[in-house]
Amino acid sequence: MNYLARNIAYLRKVNKVTQAELQASKGFKPNTQSNWENEVSEPSIDIIIQYSEYFKVNLSDLILKDLSKQDLTETNYKEMPGGMRTSLVAEPDIEYTTTNTTQQQIIDKMQLIIDTQSATIKALQSALEHAEKRLAGK
Repeated sequence: MNYLARNIAYLRKVNKVTQAELQASKGFKPNTQSNWENEVSEPSIDIIIQYSEYFKVNLSDLILKDLSKQDLTETNYKEMPGGMRTSLVAEPDIEYTTTNTTQQQIIDKMQLIIDTQSATIKALQSALEHAEKRLAGK
C-alpha cells in the first residue's frame, strides 16, 4: 500500500509545518500541497526525495509504511548519516545510504512496485468490465 499522502500530512503536522509554509519553502504552486495530501495528484519522484530529506525519513518508509502508527524515535529506528532515520526492518537487500547508486536502487524498486500495482489495477479493471458486461447480458 502507498502511504505517501498520509505520511506527508502526518509528518507535516508532527513537525508543526503548515501546508502553506511547506509549499512556500519548496516553491510549489498554490494548492499543490493540498492536492498531494488529498491524493488528487502525486508528486514526482524528485519531490518525494525532497520530502524524505526534509523530514529526515527513509524514502522507502515514507512511501510504504504508515508512519502515523510508528514512533519515529522508537528503538526500531536508527539514525543514519545526515540525520536520516530509517527502520531496522527495512528491506534487507538495500543498504540505505546517501549515494547516487543506492538512490537509484530505491527508485528502481519503487518503479517495480508501481508497475506491479499498475498491472494489478489493469487486471481488476478488465475483470470489472467483463463482470459488468455479463451482468448487462452482453
